[in-house]
Amino acid sequence: MNQPNNFHPSFFFFFFFTFCSLASTLKCYAGSRGYIKQQLVESFIEETCDHGMEWCIESFSPEYDEVTMNCQRLATSRRVLSICESGKPETSNNVTTRCCSESLCNSKGRLARKLSINTNQ
Repeated sequence: MNQPNNFHPSFFFFFFFTFCSLASTLKCYAGSRGYIKQQLVESFIEETCDHGMEWCIESFSPEYDEVTMNCQRLATSRRVLSICESGKPETSNNVTTRCCSESLCNSKGRLARKLSINTNQ
């Protein structure tokens, strides 16, 4: 005996849009590097941004020994959002802030320090 198909077409649309929504969620590096008691310490992870957030943000010193990275948040300041919307990095008080809108695109400060450490050995 054939059983009737109990799946409603709306189930498939819901599943499809949920999958597409999750697949298009922005991921950014999050964490920091800096000196604690004269020791350089760093911790970075991959973070899935909240729904609707568009920017990965990073700030770094010229030598890349002080770095912060994160996803845009609802509490992100208007000044930082203006930098993101301009598409141009901004340097203030010897700290450069830059934004990007592709997953895991905010790795410049994290990678630059690793490269400078490796080339100085």
